Amino acid sequence: WVLPCVASCSPSPHSGGDWLQPVEVRIHRFELVIRKEYPQFEAGLALIHYLPRTEAIALLRERSSALVEELAYQRELYASLRQRGVQRLWLVEVEHAIAMREAERAWTESLATEIESGSLEWTPKVSGGPRYGN
Repeated sequence: WVLPCVASCSPSPHSGGDWLQPVEVRIHRFELVIRKEYPQFEAGLALIHYLPRTEAIALLRERSSALVEELAYQRELYASLRQRGVQRLWLVEVEHAIAMREAERAWTESLATEIESGSLEWTPKVSGGPRYGN
């Protein structure tokens, strides 16, 4: 079966207020697989090496700050729903979203720090892609 559903029960402060986020859910023999249709951040990471170091750092820090704001909003929403008596079982997807955003924020900040310190080599590519082999 393929079921349409939403990724969250609330608008992200950074999604333009959209309540519904496109997600495809496939259920097969008690297996739940979710595929999101909006990998913008991942696509940006794939191309980050085309940017100058300072711009890459600034954009990663901007993303980290946006995640901090989004986390505050999601935690407030979660607490509000729990106070209203919504059972935790009904909110596990919100817990998961919070955990994933916390991990992404920490990783994003770490990557920015590595680029800034020079511990991650930075050679922006202005044309072509990576070369493999000799």
